[in-house]
This record gives sequence, structure tokens and C-alpha cells, in this order.
Amino acid sequence: MENGPSAAPGRRELPEHLERTRRHIEIGATRPSNVEARHAHDAYAALGVTNALDLAAFERELRVVVRSNTHDELVFEMQGIDAPLANAFRRIMLAETPTMAVEHATFVDNTSIIHDEILAHRLGLIPIMADPREFDYHSPGEPFSEHNSIKMVLDVECKVRADAVPDAPASQRFENASVYSRQIEWIPIGAQGDRYADNPIRPVHDDILIAQLVPGQRIHVEMVCIKGTGHMHAKWSPVATAYYQLMPVVEIRADSGSRIVGAHAQQLQKLCPGNVFDIESVPGSGLAVATVARPQSCTMCRECIRDKPWADQIRLSRVRNHFIFSIESTGALPAYQIFLQALEIMVAKCTEVKKKLEAASRGLPSSSSAAARTAQGASRTGTASASIGAPLSTIDEDDDLTNPNRS
Repeated sequence: MENGPSAAPGRRELPEHLERTRRHIEIGATRPSNVEARHAHDAYAALGVTNALDLAAFERELRVVVRSNTHDELVFEMQGIDAPLANAFRRIMLAETPTMAVEHATFVDNTSIIHDEILAHRLGLIPIMADPREFDYHSPGEPFSEHNSIKMVLDVECKVRADAVPDAPASQRFENASVYSRQIEWIPIGAQGDRYADNPIRPVHDDILIAQLVPGQRIHVEMVCIKGTGHMHAKWSPVATAYYQLMPVVEIRADSGSRIVGAHAQQLQKLCPGNVFDIESVPGSGLAVATVARPQSCTMCRECIRDKPWADQIRLSRVRNHFIFSIESTGALPAYQIFLQALEIMVAKCTEVKKKLEAASRGLPSSSSAAARTAQGASRTGTASASIGAPLSTIDEDDDLTNPNRS
């Protein structure tokens, strides 16, 4: 984990140029540079500075700032973590945060032009408004119940309206010419009707077009929704997308010798598609000077550093441990709840790894030499088979692993 290096006696901090190398990815006119993170604990040992993970420093540097929060979208900044951890959060939100979705579809009647399997797939992709935390996972062979499933029915038939005008559009002449998600009915199982009376289970959006029919065509399908995750099928993913970007940094170099003024400043402002720069007047001089007003709007298109005179005056980079997350929910869960559940899943994963490591350490035999010699003797006589990934306890701590002739 990359956080502020701890200073050893006689050294308080890294030199400025090394600190920038550790913190920033530089964006050049043709390519980025300094893209590799330095995770090794002894990366700066020659300078008397340790780069080892310091939990106190991690807690001190971790920052979360929410930019916007609605039911369907959450945008926030997270500072003080590394890309592997940020990507773990993203992948958990995409593939391991559960929702409810249609898994079983029984077609009683389908005379539309859409094949059963295609229609079943479309129904499965409709987000369902139901809290997955209140349901159990369904195991193969297990009966469906109010605790592990949701039952829904879609039964529509297209008919000619009795008062239809012959030249009117099909939507006015026919009843159920278009089949929408709002026509899916929830059938409570057991006590579900009372439990969800205040917030009935239903499709998240009522205007999703499922199929179009002509008079005489009918769709009658019975559906069962179960709990699942995105790694099983994308229909269970709670996000339309979840992504992050590194915080952009736009600087006008103080060592460039002069400010960007006058016509050059006006041209720079027009050149930037992200509207990053503003023009300010210097009091007393009347000069129009270019300033960095909205660095977070920078997309790193690099238009401002491709040509003279700005190439030597503007510096672009991204902060390596500062991420801007964007989470767009399908509506099945609030966007902030998706991230909170991802945190809980990450904690559960870490707890499980910790338990297994502790169990493995407790299971090591007290005397490894005897076990090693027994295993080696058995393998020479052909009475035992070796396996890849054998426990380290079978290696004698006095053995010279570099000696090809060792017994």
C-alpha cells in the first residue's frame, strides 16, 4: 500500500523530485511516463526512508469526499489508496454485489414474433425493485419460498379497440400493441404481501419496452426471481457502470520564465475543450493572464501541450493515489448502498483470508525436519507421491535449497 514514507532518523522526507515521482503520473505530449507505482518497502532505503505500509499513516491520509449523491448516481473522491484496492472496489460492485433478477421463465403462451429464449433474456435484464439483503440465495433443487424467491406474471393480449378510428396509429387502434415492464405483476408468496405492503416489489422502471404485438398475439409467462451476482450473469449486476479515474493536475510552471498573457492566454482558453483555464486581469497592469480554474474538468486530451509556446509552460499529471469514482445504478439499489455493500464484501474477504492464514499457521507441525526426511525417503522409494504446492513445513530449515546434490 502506497502511503507517505516514514522518515528514519536523520531523514525527515523524500527530496521533492522523488516525492513527485512517487505521487504523480506525468502526462507528456505523446505518452505518459512514471506509470509504475513503487510498492516495495525498501524502495527508498538508500535515503533512510521506509516505504512500508503504515496503518496509522493510511488512516491519517484516507479521505472520502462526496461530490454528488442521488438514487441512481454517486460520484465521490477517495484519496490515500492504491489502484489495486480501487479496482477491487470497482470489480466487487460490478460482479459481487447481489440483486434480484428473473432466472426462471415458464411460457404458458407466446404467439409474438419474439422467440421464448430471447424474450426470457429480455425479461431477465429488467431491474427489479427488491432489497436482496432480505432474501436468501436459492440452491439447486431447493423449493422456492418467500425467503429465496419472488414470483411475477406477465399476461397480455393484443386486441382491437371497439371505438378505434381506422386511420389512427396502432397505439390508438390496438390495446396492448406495446408491452411494457409496468404490465408485469408481482404475485406475493406467503407473507410477502404484508411484509412489502408499503413498498411493493416491482420493476424499477415502468416504461421498458418488452415486445410489440398485433391483434391476436399474446404473451403469458410466469417468472421466478432469485438472488444472484454479476459474476453469475450480468442481469444481477446492480450497476449500469462503475468506473474511476485518477485526479488530474494542471499546472502552469513557475519556472517557465513568464506567465501566459495576452493573445496567448486567450488562445489557450479557446483551445481547451474542457474549459479548464480562465483569464484574469492583473491589478495595476491591465494584463490578461491565463489561470487554472477547473483542473478536475481536464480529460488529459493534451491539446494544451502539443505545440509551442505552451508545451514548456504547462505541466499535466495525475495523482497516483487520488481516485474519482462514478457509480451509476440500474435503480435496483441506491448508488450509495452499492458502495457500502462493496465495502462490507471487501471486509468479509479480508476476514476470511486472515482466518485461513491463522488456521494455516496453527496447523504447521512443530518438527519439520522429521516430516521432510520422511517425505524425501518415501519419494525415493516410490511409496508416496509429491504434489505441487506442498507445505513449506516439509523443507528442513537447515537444507541448502541451492545445492543440486542435496538429499
